[in-house]
Amino acid sequence: MNIPRLALPLFLVTLIAAPAFAGSVIEVMHPWARPTIPNRPGVAYFGIHNQGDAPDRLIGARAEGVGKIELHKAAQKDGIMTMAPVDGLEIPAGGMAHLGPGGLHLMMFGIEPPLKEGDILEMTLIFEAAGEVAISVPVSKTMGDPQHHGKGHQHGTQHQNGTTGN
Repeated sequence: MNIPRLALPLFLVTLIAAPAFAGSVIEVMHPWARPTIPNRPGVAYFGIHNQGDAPDRLIGARAEGVGKIELHKAAQKDGIMTMAPVDGLEIPAGGMAHLGPGGLHLMMFGIEPPLKEGDILEMTLIFEAAGEVAISVPVSKTMGDPQHHGKGHQHGTQHQNGTTGN
């Protein structure tokens, strides 16, 4: 075996593969969605932990049976609760972001069939750097099981399925 002949190809493979594992490493924690009323929008909430060494940004989402999903921010203005869409959500390197009642949330439109307590909504979150992250979102009137981390993590451009918990 000629070690020097193997060194260059191995080095080149390392250079090509390294960017796929650098940067954003996203973990989605405690996802949940509220049951919906027919012909009314729904909401989904969760935490996001960027365990990577570069910032990332949540830029979209999609789910089977949902016509459109937008990132919204609720705020009090002159004693009135308002909601407005936002372009994206920055998650700093090593940082966290939280989507919850009274603040940031995913607003879901055109939900068919309506979400019922106990349903699981399969959703894909879209990040600028990490790409697509598939999660399972339990439907409940109150925040779901704090041990539930959804289904999947996103590590660079590689997707790993599996439930995590303590």
